Amino acid sequence: MVRASAFRPTWFTHGGNPAEVAATHDDWGPARVPNPPRSFGIEHLQGLVPVDAAREARHAHAAGRRFAFAASGKLRTARRASVGLLTISHHDDEHLMAGFLVTVLVDDDGLLPHEDVDPVVVDDRLDLRRRVGMDLSPILLASDGAEVARHLDVALRAARRTPPDIVLDTADGQQRVWFAVDEHLSSCLLQDLLSAQLLVLDGHHRLEAARQHHVEEAAPAGAEQALALICAGRWLPALEKSEPPMSKIWEAARAGRTLAAKSTTFRPKPRSGLIMRSLSDRA
Repeated sequence: MVRASAFRPTWFTHGGNPAEVAATHDDWGPARVPNPPRSFGIEHLQGLVPVDAAREARHAHAAGRRFAFAASGKLRTARRASVGLLTISHHDDEHLMAGFLVTVLVDDDGLLPHEDVDPVVVDDRLDLRRRVGMDLSPILLASDGAEVARHLDVALRAARRTPPDIVLDTADGQQRVWFAVDEHLSSCLLQDLLSAQLLVLDGHHRLEAARQHHVEEAAPAGAEQALALICAGRWLPALEKSEPPMSKIWEAARAGRTLAAKSTTFRPKPRSGLIMRSLSDRA
């Protein structure tokens, strides 16, 4: 069982346009820099700064220089909860991968990890989640269900007739987000997921951090959910590095067996900070 929900997407605008963001802690924060500054950049971003600013600060620190920066930008949140759609494509519009953006309950038994986790990395991700109060990127999940793949085909055909809400050009291709897909389609998808099993492709450490976070006494009400991207059929990302093939990964995950951490690599992946979810915004 996977209890998925619609959510209110959060995104960052910089100079009036959607922009990628990075978490300062994730890049060069408390886990890596002694006595980091208490805060910097844009206060209302709760510890988030534009990627370019984070990169400049990281270079300054490496060179032993003091750093300071400011930028104009805002976090925006959609007014209504919805199931979203994310695609990554070549610039000729050939999709490399696509999936539905939802939230999932992190303790559902239908979520099947296939890799071990490093406790140090989990602690890092847990500290980041506590500090910023947001899911900064979706956990990447795979469905082998034919119905989910059909829903995705329908959503992609409809998306061709509607301009995306976010477009970001990256080295992996053009990443696009539509905040809301058809309500009837969304309802069918969420119903089908109740009887589904989903393989965790990427985000094992974020999933484990979320599982630990939501049982903490001080955790916000929505911490039991995590942002997820569910891919299926021909829209799955490519498996670039792995010992066993995908069929064996599914077989092992269903049997409760896991590979060593970072045994597999899937590409392309959504960029961190492209679409986010506030933990306090419970569906």
